[in-house]
Amino acid sequence: MGKINSHSQGYLTLNLPNLITGLRIILTLIGIFLLLSGHKTASIAAGVLIIIAWVTDFLDGYLARRLKLTTEAGGLLDLMADRLLMMSVLIITLCQGYWTRTASLMPLNPWPYALPVLAADFVLVLGVIVFLIKRRVKALKFPVPPYLARLTFSMQMATLVICVLRLGPDGLLAGLMYLALLFTLISTCLYLKSGGYIFTR
Repeated sequence: MGKINSHSQGYLTLNLPNLITGLRIILTLIGIFLLLSGHKTASIAAGVLIIIAWVTDFLDGYLARRLKLTTEAGGLLDLMADRLLMMSVLIITLCQGYWTRTASLMPLNPWPYALPVLAADFVLVLGVIVFLIKRRVKALKFPVPPYLARLTFSMQMATLVICVLRLGPDGLLAGLMYLALLFTLISTCLYLKSGGYIFTR
């Protein structure tokens, strides 16, 4: 994340950062297919693709800033690509029982972690939709994501990778879940504080 720049052109252009974002969406779709297959080897491959998608999230933002190609449209595409990756993989792993190994370490596992993360992502996606609808009839700028949002996404992705690849002890995954939950709650509050006008104006 981090490519949103309210002061640059607002249309989507075919440039290297946006192509990388598009590649990330394709990797996400392939990862979804692999996870849904239910095979252990496919899950490992999906985990690798998730890592690549995570890394390219830093790459497209860096290139957009480096090459001075930041646009609002590119930032929104990047944001939606992140949410597609996070929400789809989290929902699939919830349905397939990936999170059960932390049952003894989190009450009502994994819902105290999963529901707030999914709710925060849903609010972000809804905000983008409302913004695009309202911008058709009035001048409106999309809020720049708080810096903590980038750290939050990285924390969420680290948690997903550990879960999908079944790495480390159960305590490590549980600790990351609690930490990602804390980051999610704080960054969501900051996002709503700076960008709540999207829903009210």
